[in-house]
Amino acid sequence: MAVVMKNKLLSRATLRRPFVVTVATVAAAAAACGGELDGESTADPMLESAACPAAQPTAGSCSLAAGTKCTYGDCGGVPTTTATCRANGTWEFVSMSCNPPVPVDVCPAEEPVAGSPCAVDPAERCGYKPCYGTPSVSARCEDSVWAVAEMTCNPAPPLEACPTEAPAEGAPCNVDPAETCEYGDCYGVVTTTAVCNEQKTWNVTEVSCNPPPPEP
Repeated sequence: MAVVMKNKLLSRATLRRPFVVTVATVAAAAAACGGELDGESTADPMLESAACPAAQPTAGSCSLAAGTKCTYGDCGGVPTTTATCRANGTWEFVSMSCNPPVPVDVCPAEEPVAGSPCAVDPAERCGYKPCYGTPSVSARCEDSVWAVAEMTCNPAPPLEACPTEAPAEGAPCNVDPAETCEYGDCYGVVTTTAVCNEQKTWNVTEVSCNPPPPEP
């Protein structure tokens, strides 16, 4: 059998609230014109600007007002990096470590969409669509977006018949998608239909019976 992937779920450990513990100052490179860094920063701790870059800048020139502070990252609601525009037109960075690190998410219950955002450990592989007990779809969080790979299950598991009782919405299934499973009775009309979709989960539709049938 070709499919060998294994599905694991990250356990969410009980962690203390993250807090900043370490400070490291990184001086920016000189401005594009070749000037050198001047002495102390003129940063005003109360000065912040809506003109800050959306993404954290790298070493280079800065065109904002001297002393403007831009914050990035998150450690329990506290920024982990502060970028200050110096008087000589360069960025000055102060970075802080987050301890303990902000916990990552666990594998989602349903197969994620390729390219959608994620926060799962990149070393973790999330498995879906079982093939004889082994996932045929592997999803991995790479650069904060989902990369999804699917393998063919060969031979495909044999299709099952409709269950004797109405299944739950979203529950896994292996019934022919062209088959409609019917349940309940309202004066000769079914009240619940279930279809096994292409993702191998149930789509269930229910209708009320009004007036209810008389007691037997």
